[in-house]
Amino acid sequence: MTVAHAGKEIESPDTKLVFLQTAADTNGELLRFEQFVRPDHAPVPAHVHGRQEERFVVLSGRMGVRSGEEEGVLEAGEEVVVPPGTPHTFWNATRTGEVLHHVVELRPALNSEGFFETVFGLQRDGLLVRDRVPSPLMMAPIAVEYENWLAGPPIPLQKLLLPPLALLGRLLGYRASYPDYGDGPTNDGRGPA
Repeated sequence: MTVAHAGKEIESPDTKLVFLQTAADTNGELLRFEQFVRPDHAPVPAHVHGRQEERFVVLSGRMGVRSGEEEGVLEAGEEVVVPPGTPHTFWNATRTGEVLHHVVELRPALNSEGFFETVFGLQRDGLLVRDRVPSPLMMAPIAVEYENWLAGPPIPLQKLLLPPLALLGRLLGYRASYPDYGDGPTNDGRGPA
């Protein structure tokens, strides 16, 4: 187990993330990382950060992005800022099959390093999705702990339904983080069996 720090790399089957600045480096104000997204990466599920602003800056390749009702493609050197509470998603929109390389900034950092370490670890181990569908019992503790909500159903409904589902998931051995994947806030179990 290693703690998130500047220079630490984590990988999933189709994405690499390199931490540039962590919550520890910025007194919790910022998480900044580079991300390299392969062309076969599916769009990130539309989601909402209730208390965080997210900024994307494209370094190379093309990034498709939807923020609220706006959708477009960003080229190298372009950026978009997603305000807190705004549904958004992104995808690799390169035409030539190249890797999308961009920088992401999350303000404030909250516990986001743990979220990325957990999700990337589960993806890498093939545990996050079965038959192309994420396990609700596995995802509920993660969504609740890191306040990373789906764009739908409505967030108040998710806040009502997910905590009991997260409790059931924890009783079955699922966690919001695992020591094998990093140093998140609830390291009380190993990766799921």
